[in-house]
Amino acid sequence: MCWMLVLHAFGAAPDNKLSGRIGHDVLLQGSMMIKYLYPDGSHCYRALHTAHAVFRDGDGKLIARAEKADGSGMYEFEIAGFELLSPGIVYD
Repeated sequence: MCWMLVLHAFGAAPDNKLSGRIGHDVLLQGSMMIKYLYPDGSHCYRALHTAHAVFRDGDGKLIARAEKADGSGMYEFEIAGFELLSPGIVYD
């Protein structure tokens, strides 16, 4: 799901022109990305402009607030951490 959201944010469509390496394909487009790290060890890439906030809730859990893919509002989800990724750098 997150792969499609990143592509949607840049107006791209999945096709055989993409290498499948998200750090390479998206970051060369010139926009900062955020990599959300989930508690289960998985991760998701999103365009930085879709991120709204990262905060701790009342139970001490790290929560991210981001824009929904359709732009209809925000949603919140638990994360273990995040990284800001710069354009022009290939992350392996």
